[in-house]
Parts: sequence; C-alpha cells; structure tokens
Amino acid sequence: MRLHKIRIRAGAEKPFRVLFMADTHLAVADHAAAGEWQEFSKRRAGYFPHSIRHLQEATEYASCHGEMMIHGGDLIDFVSTANVLLAQRLLKNADVFFCPGNHEYSRWAGEKGSDWEACAQSKGQPTALSCNLPTVRKVHGILFATLNDCDYQVNESEWERLRKVMEMGLPVVLVCHVPFFTPKLCESNLQLTRREDAFLTGLPIAISSKLRYDPALPPSEEWRNSAIQQRASATTLQFTEWLRQQKPLKTILTGHCHHFFAEPFSSTAVQYVVGPHFYGEALEITFL
Repeated sequence: MRLHKIRIRAGAEKPFRVLFMADTHLAVADHAAAGEWQEFSKRRAGYFPHSIRHLQEATEYASCHGEMMIHGGDLIDFVSTANVLLAQRLLKNADVFFCPGNHEYSRWAGEKGSDWEACAQSKGQPTALSCNLPTVRKVHGILFATLNDCDYQVNESEWERLRKVMEMGLPVVLVCHVPFFTPKLCESNLQLTRREDAFLTGLPIAISSKLRYDPALPPSEEWRNSAIQQRASATTLQFTEWLRQQKPLKTILTGHCHHFFAEPFSSTAVQYVVGPHFYGEALEITFL
C-alpha cells in the first residue's frame, strides 16, 4: 500500500484518523459464464490483478490502527454476483463509510450504452453494495456525508439531502466519486486526455462543449461522447455554486481521475482526489 499522509483542520472535537481510498476495481473472472460475458469478465479481471491484495492490506491497516475506512466508489469494476460477494467478504469486519461510483452500476464497465443509462436512471437507489448503508455519519463532531454524482450530475433529491446536512451547523466532509470542477484539476485532466475528457462534475458549458464529440456515432452510441456525458445540467451547475458558498464544508474527498490532486474548492474547503487503489494508493487523513 502506498500511503500518503495529510492533516486537515476541520474543527474536530479531538484528533482522529481515517483511511481514504477509491477505485479499487475488484474484478473476478466469471469462468462459469459463456460467450461474450466470460471473455469480458476475464479481460477486466486481467486489468486489476492486485486489487484484492490492496483491499486486504487496507482493511488490515485500518483495523490495526483503529481507523474508519472511507471508500469513494468503484470498489468493484463491474456488477456481478461474484464481485459483490467478494467485496462483502473482504469488508465483512471492516468499519467502512461507502459512496458508490459509476462502476457500482455497470455490468459492462462502460462498454455498453445501457450501463450509462442505468447509472443515470438508478442513481440514488439502493445498489448491491450500498443498500442500507448510511449516507451521513458523525465522528468526533464532524459530519461525513456522501453525494452520488457518479454520472457527472447532481439531482434535486441529493441537493435537498445535502442542504439538510449543511443546516445542522457542524463541520462537513463531503465524500463523492467524481470530483467537482476546479481550474487546475480540470486543466490537468485535459492535458492527460489530449483535451478530450475532463472527468469532472459541474463543468462550465464552455469547457464541456469542447470535449470529444463524434457526429458519426448513431443515436444509440451518442452516450460515448464526452461532450454529452460530462455536460452539466442546470441543476448540477446551480448546486456546484451553492456548494461553494457553504461555510460548514471543510473538505471534499473524491476519486475517479486515477491520480492524486489537491486544490481549493471554496474559501473553506480543499478538494482531494486520491490516486487509484488498484495501484495501492490511499490517503491517511488526520482530522484536527
């Protein structure tokens, strides 16, 4: 495990530590299946050969040090019975606060348009990994709250839930899968993707409109265009500006981009993007 240690002054009643990670991408090959699905599952499992070991190391470390684990989504790579059961077994005895990512909704890991539609349509509904898990948790005077933006959008129900969290008046740490737009992070992602993708929630329209768009794709495949996927709705843009004004917000913890980045999001909060856990990356955060 490649552990990065940071300290965040958030107004805790007493100092405490958490272990934060995202993008583990547990992937088990389905050898009992046939045809296209078997080939797909075998191929995806080959992309992440060390994810199980990294998650075992993280749970052992957190247990030994008495730390809550926070997982920012994409714990599994694709939805299958084998992957869900594996995740449940590995985390059975762990103290985990979990926020789903886009792969928690994906059977084909982004290779089928129906997956993207399922992510957008079922977001906010219980999944095999997040059913009955809390969306808010209080630890030593700090509220940890999840936000489901795994399709690059924030809907009205999520906004209303977060509004109630902010109204409680305690320091808030927001955990979401997709990072929010900040200028330097956006430019970094654009450079890494040859300006085709930004991978951020709340992108200004002037930026999302210039992302990858192939007019030759048929309507059934239009979802593959970054300019479509990452185009923020009016509600998402309004929420992002509202969030920047929230004084209780002290930190945003995210993943999705597969590289570490830290940048101020607002006058009170820094956004931290953790590196990919499938490479063993994790943040040990001391809250003060």
